[in-house]
Amino acid sequence: RSAALLMVLGKLCIKAQLWGKAHNYLQASLDIKPLPETCLTLAMLLDDKMEEADKVQALYRQGLKLAVNEGQGDAESLLAKNNMTSKDKEAPVLKIIQ
Repeated sequence: RSAALLMVLGKLCIKAQLWGKAHNYLQASLDIKPLPETCLTLAMLLDDKMEEADKVQALYRQGLKLAVNEGQGDAESLLAKNNMTSKDKEAPVLKIIQ
């Protein structure tokens, strides 16, 4: 029951192109301890390989909230860190999380 281990297993499954297993491991990791990186990885998997767009936005949003709550600053400072302004709200969430 280690969130970090399950996330690593999910990433290994992605490399092996085992999309269903990757999904299961990443979801199990989120169930134990939600982390921004896990949200991002699962969102990208669902968007790119599994075509589950309805869940993707919620995962990006959850990951961003987690990143902000983990002491990485508020949304405006995340935007500034990535050379963006609040008028760039349409920019990809991936750029903000990185």
